[in-house]
Amino acid sequence: MGLQTPQHTHAQTFLQGLLKGRKYHAVRLVLFVLACLLISVAIFLLSFSNPQASRTQQLAANMIQTEARAEVLLIASYDDADSATQMQRDALIDLLNRSSVGVDVEYLDVNAGSISRDVNDASTYGASLATSSWGQALAKKMQDHGRYSAVVCIDDEALYYVEAVHELLFAQTPVVFVGVSDASHAQRAFELGYATGVMEVCDAAGVVQAAKQMQPEAKHLVVLTDNTATGLGDRTQFEKAASTSGTDSSNNKAVSISTSDGSGTALSFGNLTVDYLNASTMTRAELGKQLSSASSEDIIIYLDATADAAGNAYNASQTAYFVSAAATQPVYAVGFGGVGEGFVASTVVDYEKAGERAGEIVVMILNGTRPADIPVETFMSEGMVFDEQALSSAGISTSALPASATLINQTGQVGTNKIGAFDSLRSIFLPISLLVLGIACIAAFVFLGYRRTANEVAEVVAQRNTLERRFYTDSLTDMPNMQWLTAYAASDASKRVRSVLEVALLDLGDLDELHGVDTADAVVKTLAKRLNGIDSIFLVRPNQSDFLLGFDVDLQRGSAPLDEVERVLRAPVKVGESAIAVSPCIGVLNRERGMSIEEMVAGVDLAIRQAEPTGASGEVVFYENDMRVAEEHKYDITSLLKKAIANDDLSVLYQPQIELDTNEVVGYEALVRLRGDKYPPEQFIPIAEANGQIVELDRMVARKVVQQLATWKKRKQRIRPVSINFSYGQLCDEDFVSYLTTLLEEYGVARKLLRVDIKESLFVNDMAKARSFVDELYKAGFGIAIDGFGAGYTSIPRVMQIPVDAVKLDRSLTEGLLAHVSDSAATPASAASVVDAAPAESAASDVATGVTSATTNPGVSSAAEVSGAAAMSSSSTASSASNTASAVVTSAADEAITSLINLVHEAGKIVVVEGVETMQQLEVCRDKGCDVVQGFFFSEPLLPESVLRYKPPKISL
Repeated sequence: MGLQTPQHTHAQTFLQGLLKGRKYHAVRLVLFVLACLLISVAIFLLSFSNPQASRTQQLAANMIQTEARAEVLLIASYDDADSATQMQRDALIDLLNRSSVGVDVEYLDVNAGSISRDVNDASTYGASLATSSWGQALAKKMQDHGRYSAVVCIDDEALYYVEAVHELLFAQTPVVFVGVSDASHAQRAFELGYATGVMEVCDAAGVVQAAKQMQPEAKHLVVLTDNTATGLGDRTQFEKAASTSGTDSSNNKAVSISTSDGSGTALSFGNLTVDYLNASTMTRAELGKQLSSASSEDIIIYLDATADAAGNAYNASQTAYFVSAAATQPVYAVGFGGVGEGFVASTVVDYEKAGERAGEIVVMILNGTRPADIPVETFMSEGMVFDEQALSSAGISTSALPASATLINQTGQVGTNKIGAFDSLRSIFLPISLLVLGIACIAAFVFLGYRRTANEVAEVVAQRNTLERRFYTDSLTDMPNMQWLTAYAASDASKRVRSVLEVALLDLGDLDELHGVDTADAVVKTLAKRLNGIDSIFLVRPNQSDFLLGFDVDLQRGSAPLDEVERVLRAPVKVGESAIAVSPCIGVLNRERGMSIEEMVAGVDLAIRQAEPTGASGEVVFYENDMRVAEEHKYDITSLLKKAIANDDLSVLYQPQIELDTNEVVGYEALVRLRGDKYPPEQFIPIAEANGQIVELDRMVARKVVQQLATWKKRKQRIRPVSINFSYGQLCDEDFVSYLTTLLEEYGVARKLLRVDIKESLFVNDMAKARSFVDELYKAGFGIAIDGFGAGYTSIPRVMQIPVDAVKLDRSLTEGLLAHVSDSAATPASAASVVDAAPAESAASDVATGVTSATTNPGVSSAAEVSGAAAMSSSSTASSASNTASAVVTSAADEAITSLINLVHEAGKIVVVEGVETMQQLEVCRDKGCDVVQGFFFSEPLLPESVLRYKPPKISL
């Protein structure tokens, strides 16, 4: 027993090697042929006569029975009389049936049709096939049957037909072809995007070399071809082989046999000149006459000759018998067939293997692979087969054959003398023995096929399972992905889901940059494992930075599942020696009546998007219907901005800036408005910054301002500088300064008349880039102001080093500064021509070109940096005052603001205060030493035609 195990192992190893090796098909073919021979001889010896089955019976036996729900349609160019078609069809159907795929079979049978087989124009040829009686009948069948999952074409003609009717009958249906010999046709079909398959290539060079070896005195090649689809493809392959074989120019002369139209060809194959005989341009009699005139210097190469000038079609066997009978020289076939029917030699193509590969491609497509992702494959011929009787008739010795040649019809294989030696046993022992051996060969043949099929099915199933797992699973965490959730949403199980929770890892990108991809992946995997421990219906990773959890209960603040999610997210993730804390944002949506899973996911994702801009770590946001309204407003604003920019439909207003010492207008601030005033600046400016429209918007406003300055200049009116605003979103516009310079030069406006207001927060987002931009403005000679100064974004000493002319105090300071003053004073200007009401102007800063109305920091920690501990206390008090309008500004806050203003003056810059609306507020600004003010007390934003007519009211302070 101990010795049998290694023997069994060796046997298994040998069997597996045989099943996967190249000898598999040869062994099966030998077994099958041997079984047939043994059984045939046995039956003959037993004197049984079994008449050959009729053609109808053969076709009936070979019919492929399919169910009513067949998924694949197979269209063959020829019927079973063509052995290549039969082998490819049987192998393909065998594999598909073993893969649980049904097949319907239709035979185009171009040999029996009435359509001309000349392929002068591919589209015309395909259309003629489509409009034939066969094509019309198939179209009717397709209407009755419905759409197939895939279409398989055997040979070139079937592919031409499917291409012609694809949009009509097979729209959106993938196509797989096999046995196509025209490489350019196969490539064109592949480039259509819906087709791929297997192309047949025969070794033309090998056939010519073998023929030359057997006819060394030959000088010319006479090549038989036709204008059929297969003929054109075979001719292209032959000419490609000739182009790579080299040319002997010393022997490049016309052959002795001319084509039917008398025109020769300059093509050479090595040192052999080439002339074509095109059967499609000749009658059969004319072709036979040409073949009979061949001399010993001619090698006859057969490509195709299955159609004649009269439009008749012939099958391969008929053509082989005709050509071999008419030719006076041996005929060599570049392609399968003809040997045993008069040809001396032909190449051998493994059509079974080609058919099986086509079936595998069909299975891949049915499993989800796109045809465009499967390159066209090439099946080369494998060796040559020679007919010994044909060689003998031509007077060619077998010693001239290549070493790898295969011989058939050998003399003396089975002679009657050998059989006669066993006459005494023929009636009993010998027939039975042969029959048993034949059955044994069949059993071995079936066993090998079964084992091969079992291995292939196992591989297909494993491949399908792998593809399915990859399709429905996240590669990093092995969690279900969005494709899985989409499939789950269509199932009845999804009705259990009452709420969906989304976890968004806001800082995953920063974590990736700071610690590397491996660390970020480790954090994500750890969080996935933690979340998977929570009792939920599903846990899905839809994208790189999010998780989705489904629960069968509604979630509220304080509910157990939500508390558990928050707990596992708060705990730091240990990676190596580091403990990394994540910054998640949590969105929750409780299901409403009639809401699908897709709608729930979209809703919770909307809640996350509403919360992400705040960047609040651990924030839980519950979906509300108002969020969708806000999202719709966002899309509406984006559309309005796009139209306004395209149509130059933005208006610019100008608010005067008054110098307190002289009570004179010293400048204006340009404020942008959408026509119709459907949305105020504090709504549309942030959206423009977010979607990148801010660059075009700001350039348009700058151009309008410069044009207006030029207009005032032409009227010889006194002009004051105009301020335009610059935001963080514009930093991506690296040519902005160059654009301004060109614009001013074009309109002849001095640079000192244009001042750029830059938000202090800009220096926090990208200090280096912002400082570079300011330096560029300064060198170009533009006026510069810091807007929103004192909000606590940056260090005051660093800001003081920036080369600016003016500083606009942040509203968190000015609101506190002016809050204690009575609001009893009325604004003198009428608001008839301006969108802004006074409260809106006070609250939103009438944001101009690209300036975001972002929520400012209520603290004034910048003053604290300069004034020490006392100023820091004052800053906190000022912050409280800015958030509570009724609070009284303390003396400490007064001192902090006064210190801040003094610092600005000491740096040689002027102080500008916005939002002055009453006389009392104006007096406070004067007392604090402010230089310039603007606000509704003096004027609302003005239309361009009203600007130069405006004069500030005379005020005695």
